[in-house]
Amino acid sequence: MTVKDAPVPEATASAAAKVAAVWTGVGIGQTAWSWADLAAILAAIYSAILIGEWVWRRLARPAFERSRFVQPRKRKPRTPDTAEGDL
Repeated sequence: MTVKDAPVPEATASAAAKVAAVWTGVGIGQTAWSWADLAAILAAIYSAILIGEWVWRRLARPAFERSRFVQPRKRKPRTPDTAEGDL
């Protein structure tokens, strides 16, 4: 979908996001930070998000489900393997 095809609120939000991204780049270019510093900061933020997601899925959510603080997820029943042969 291009900006021309989008409804007015989405087109405005899309254009505003693009303008903000450009001015952020200009602002970074005018500071003492290098692009390598910005890349390192973004990598650290992304790594923290991934670690937080892992902790939530593997440690926190199961503990909260056991203590009934969070409702257990509804799991789909697993269908039996119908394929023949040895794997």
